[in-house]
Amino acid sequence: MPAGSPCFEEAPSFESEVITAQAIVFRDSPGLFIGETIIDQDAYVAEVARVLRVQFGLCASPGGPPDEVAVKTSNEWNDQYDIVIGSNFTAWTNYTVTCRPARF
Repeated sequence: MPAGSPCFEEAPSFESEVITAQAIVFRDSPGLFIGETIIDQDAYVAEVARVLRVQFGLCASPGGPPDEVAVKTSNEWNDQYDIVIGSNFTAWTNYTVTCRPARF
């Protein structure tokens, strides 16, 4: 992460892609879930990032906090999405911030 990358709430740019990627992971990777509970948060977030790269051609990376995925199309900025609800480990989508320049 570049030092001094300021992050602020703006308008999310990739929310529909993140939601679709999560649905693909839920459908195609049932071993990551027991019912709707995520059993391996790191693997789930990494798989969502992979789907965003492969299916949508976006640059995506797990991280920031471990329950987030970062998404960008250039190094100018990226959006952060929280995709796991805390202690109960269920999938959700919540845009958090946009960082300029991109964190990754």
